[in-house]
Amino acid sequence: MKKKSISVPVLMYHKVGEPTVNKVLNVSESDFRRQIRFLHGLGYEAVTFAETVAGVYGDTPLPKKPLCLTFDDGYQGLMKHAKPILDEFGWKATLFIPTKWTGQMNYWCQHHEKPLSQLIGLDDIGELHKQGWEIAGHTHSHVHLDRIGIEEAEKEIAFGTSGIKGIIGRAPLTFCYPYGGFNQDTIALVKKYGYIGACTTKSGIAKKTGDPYLIPRVKIATRDGIAGLIYRIWIRPLLG
Repeated sequence: MKKKSISVPVLMYHKVGEPTVNKVLNVSESDFRRQIRFLHGLGYEAVTFAETVAGVYGDTPLPKKPLCLTFDDGYQGLMKHAKPILDEFGWKATLFIPTKWTGQMNYWCQHHEKPLSQLIGLDDIGELHKQGWEIAGHTHSHVHLDRIGIEEAEKEIAFGTSGIKGIIGRAPLTFCYPYGGFNQDTIALVKKYGYIGACTTKSGIAKKTGDPYLIPRVKIATRDGIAGLIYRIWIRPLLG
């Protein structure tokens, strides 16, 4: 039975096993494997972000030690390196996709002089969905929602929502603000389009006392091994 005081670490990953030239937000395959093996050994069970929202802020039962893994954008390393490892442990995760760039490169990074990487395509996304992964909203073209007008922001959220529905056959349940950018207008739009919760890039753990549309996450960085994982899950959130 779900405890009233339950909290869930929501891990934020981007790239896994990318070449060293694309090391921005990348975790090596070996580090990822060690992290998942370590967490599994501690008794954690993986749940989707939608299940996290429903369990923490609603009455849906969760495992005794729930853990949520999220992957932003859908880089190809997800299928090549991360998923096979998660499959070994029977774990699922949540993928936030900007629908405009499906099967292409992360062209939104060109404006920030960051390296380009290949993104997974429709077939892979559909396969993940069939295997129990959650496919969730991340706008249409990966924009700063807090830096554009409300009409443009609504189009981004609307197109991203309908795009995912076209891929998996139903509207996504949860949302991730690109770059962690949001304001009161964008939060209202996320609610308008039927999302039950949304996550940010702020550091912290999902708790019932928080806002389900401003859920913090545990950012896993390039140099994090087991020590970094321990710090980010159990120490960093306490520092505010």
